[in-house]
Amino acid sequence: MDCTQLTTKQLETLLEQLEPGRQYLMRLEQHVLKSGFPVDDPLRIKVLDLRERSCEVHKLIERLIAARRGHWLGSTWTPGKDDPPEAKQD
Repeated sequence: MDCTQLTTKQLETLLEQLEPGRQYLMRLEQHVLKSGFPVDDPLRIKVLDLRERSCEVHKLIERLIAARRGHWLGSTWTPGKDDPPEAKQD
């Protein structure tokens, strides 16, 4: 699926649909870390990788939505909180 072809509403819906899975992976990650799995254990590696990828996808979709709404996408951008630096007055 090419996310750039989706409407903003479809992206928002996709984000909502992905959220339970992302939350589950975060809980699973905490369980794996607390359970003392060895650092090189394949399950631990896979869980950490999946959780990291899910967060990357979540951030990408958030940025696509923000870009369509005309928000600045700088490295310190916070949705709904920060204005573009060029819009700030000294």
